[in-house]
Amino acid sequence: MKYFLIFIFAMNIVSLPVLAKENEPLDVKVNNEIQSDTAESSAQTKYIPATHSNLSQLLWKFNVYNVDDDQKLDNFMLTKNCKLYRDHHEDEFIWQNIRQGLKREIEYYSGDYLTSFEVSSYVRLGRYNFNKLAFDIENSFKLYNEGAIIFPFEDYDDMGCILPYSTDDFPIYMKFLPDNRFALTHVPIAPNDANALLKRINKYVYNNSEGNRNLALRLRIKITSIDDLNKNKENTQYIVFKGYMDEIAIFEDPEMTIPVWVKKLN
Repeated sequence: MKYFLIFIFAMNIVSLPVLAKENEPLDVKVNNEIQSDTAESSAQTKYIPATHSNLSQLLWKFNVYNVDDDQKLDNFMLTKNCKLYRDHHEDEFIWQNIRQGLKREIEYYSGDYLTSFEVSSYVRLGRYNFNKLAFDIENSFKLYNEGAIIFPFEDYDDMGCILPYSTDDFPIYMKFLPDNRFALTHVPIAPNDANALLKRINKYVYNNSEGNRNLALRLRIKITSIDDLNKNKENTQYIVFKGYMDEIAIFEDPEMTIPVWVKKLN
């Protein structure tokens, strides 16, 4: 599974999303908040990976850019199909046909672009807290403070492309600010189950690291709007999405098939 690493810490500490107001801790409950309607709710809402390509579609869905802007169309194609861009962009005759095809796609289908996304990462457990009946999460993996999910994308490395355009022309850095901010500092689990969980997860590998008390993390978000780029003069490199945090889920396995704790927020 590929993990999206979301905030860079010093000293090569693994990065994570930052989600909630400072000093707004998780309301820890030991009642197995794995909700029975999770599967049904997921079936009703389709969540797609929060890749740069998928998120970039919203720039057209929310009418941030005009389909008559050829430079924006070209850079959008680079995010959608790097190989096509690399192979044909220099041939202006072929490329004009490709550009017109993309323009028609946006005109006809941008209204159907999805707005619900999944962000995947992991958290590392600290020591068990017998007062809270929960595992502490190591400090560098806790979700708190600014309340933003920041997306540095690595998709281009996979596709063999280097971005040839500036962030001012087509922003490659994006962040999400949920209206319902939320902190995650502990993982609730009953004492009788805690030690057995540690033994089971010791076999999984995250970032070439074995036996480090890691659990998979999945965030589900809903984007409802984009900040006016003209108002964001102080930091023009970021597209700022607004919306809601739908769900925070923690799993025993990297494939995210065995839930440990699920919290629905919206």
